[in-house]
Amino acid sequence: MQCEQCRAQFGELYDGALSPDQAEAVRRHMAACADCAAGYAQFAAAVDSVRALEPVSPRARLLADISSGLDAIPAPSSPAQRAVRLGPWLAAAACFAVIFVGIMKHSNYRLAPAFGPQAEAPRAARSMPAEPVSPAGMDAEAAAGTEAEEATVIATEPAADAEQAE
Repeated sequence: MQCEQCRAQFGELYDGALSPDQAEAVRRHMAACADCAAGYAQFAAAVDSVRALEPVSPRARLLADISSGLDAIPAPSSPAQRAVRLGPWLAAAACFAVIFVGIMKHSNYRLAPAFGPQAEAPRAARSMPAEPVSPAGMDAEAAAGTEAEEATVIATEPAADAEQAE
């Protein structure tokens, strides 16, 4: 038997609640272990001292004092009361969100999606017309105007990208 197991059974040994085999094992251990024997002697002396005390009857008003003390404790607040206390904080958070969104909108801040149908096409794909236009279907003057517009778009696109980078 180990010391921890022996000490855990001091109360049952003192009250005589252990089986004869268990009580014998605890006594054998205490005979071999001076620390457990001294611990059991202190335990028995403490229990004897407590049992020797005279019983004390409580005051007649003890129950009334306890009840009035419990009544004096404030009840927990309701969810509505907690919401009223959080109101100023919620209003401040909403104001911050509105100001933040306004600043981002004013500064033309935008995040381009990385993929999907709204993703920005590469520069080469942006300069190409959406549908191929055949000069045969147009008169000569319209075809020349279309080619000039395409050349302008291609020529101005790198300049626009340089301005955005600055």
